[in-house]
Amino acid sequence: MPESLIECVLNFSCGRDNALLDQISHRINNRTGLKVAHRDVGKDANRTVYTLIGEPDAVMDAVGIFFEEADDRFVITRHEGEHPMVGIVDVIPVVPIRGITAQALAELLRREAQSWSEKYRVPIIYYGSMATQESARTLAQIRKGGYQGLQERVYKREIQYDILPNSGLGHLGTSCLTTRDFMVAWNVNLTTQDLRIAKSIARQLRQERSIDPSITDVRFLGWEMQEYGCTQISTNVYNINAINLMQLYRRITGVARDHGVDTAGSELIGMVPRKALGPYDVSVEEAIKVLGLNSVQSFVRTERIIDEWISNNLP
Repeated sequence: MPESLIECVLNFSCGRDNALLDQISHRINNRTGLKVAHRDVGKDANRTVYTLIGEPDAVMDAVGIFFEEADDRFVITRHEGEHPMVGIVDVIPVVPIRGITAQALAELLRREAQSWSEKYRVPIIYYGSMATQESARTLAQIRKGGYQGLQERVYKREIQYDILPNSGLGHLGTSCLTTRDFMVAWNVNLTTQDLRIAKSIARQLRQERSIDPSITDVRFLGWEMQEYGCTQISTNVYNINAINLMQLYRRITGVARDHGVDTAGSELIGMVPRKALGPYDVSVEEAIKVLGLNSVQSFVRTERIIDEWISNNLP
């Protein structure tokens, strides 16, 4: 097993070109030192979340493949999709798994970011632990109003790029980079197609963050998923030590019932560490059942739980 391992959960603003997505996966998997551990395609969102796991340098090289493939195909101003975004290679968060410190990984990411920016004329913004400005602490701040909203805030000097290519801006939009701990992207299904109710539930949950430390680092958004015939509460859980998914599911269910609807299972985007599912005295099978992780697509634990995937795929 490699001495150093990192995870990259890259958000690619393309969910409707399966041939391209397959081509990217094929190119990455033909390289040594890493694999595409998971690929989550969202047609309505027009976004694909790739989970890459491997040696640090190999993962950095693989990120370049996304820029290369996007450069010939996409123009940011023509993008359509439900998910807020500011770039084609939209978000590049990397997570140290073992054998490398967060500081060393951040230094590696900064070096690579300079190269990507110059080669593909992509401005870079650091967020989260690498943020250099208060207006870019969270992705929500950067993505507010989408690509056009970001351009307006840059023009007004409310936010600035951390790296600006010398040759001027290209057509791929902005890329947002950080190092972080494990984050879980997870959507809870609601028994309603009324988007107003979903947004109202998400709004209440956001308001409750100020009085409940366990959900301070959880982002909530209500949206419609036509392909599933329901609305969802979309969450990003940034502190899995403060709250696990079983606890959070109960919390969202309670708020949903206050609004006259119920929850009906959930959807994991990408992969999850075992400890994020629920307490260790609850079996993985029971956690999957409680969370309804098979409700909209099949949940295969050896493919979706990071600890099990590593044990099976990186001997």
